[in-house]
Amino acid sequence: MTAFIAPVGEPRCGWAGGVPEFLDHRDGEWGFPVVDDRLLFEKISLEGFRSGLGRRTVPAERENFRKAFAGFDFHLVAEFTEAGVDRLLQDPGIVLHRGKIEAVVDNARRAVDLAAEEGSPAAFFWRGEPGPDEVDPPQTVSTSPAEPGRCEGAPPDADPVTDGWPMFDRWCRCPVFRQALTGVLGGGR
Repeated sequence: MTAFIAPVGEPRCGWAGGVPEFLDHRDGEWGFPVVDDRLLFEKISLEGFRSGLGRRTVPAERENFRKAFAGFDFHLVAEFTEAGVDRLLQDPGIVLHRGKIEAVVDNARRAVDLAAEEGSPAAFFWRGEPGPDEVDPPQTVSTSPAEPGRCEGAPPDADPVTDGWPMFDRWCRCPVFRQALTGVLGGGR
């Protein structure tokens, strides 16, 4: 990926230079550690909605998503019923995709379970963080595994698919989430 020089005079990943809001996201949010459960649930949810869409679609409607999903308070979202899903399918300010909306509600229910089991959803994701001497050097295309596999450093009993997280189709997506959205694994900072 080609780097570019940001207005502050420092190099940034090429994707961050696409539009101004990408640079703001990269410098103010991407890869920063997230230990707040509400913000973590928001990021999981928005990434799920962004899947398959252009990079700008969901971030441009972030405030609408916050309003639609009770500020991403997962305790409140977990109480959404089928009627709530139907209501959201009429909201022109969000992505109108039943599967993605239902996944957010299902993930909220799982987040409530994780809060009871682990103390918090963030605690679940952070418990597999490697120590400073256990972090591998940054990967490149040539050093990435040819076939996706289990997330290195993940809690050994963790499997978002079987644990009921609908927005994770494979655990192999989790390293990207853990790096970009939670800051676990160094976050590229």
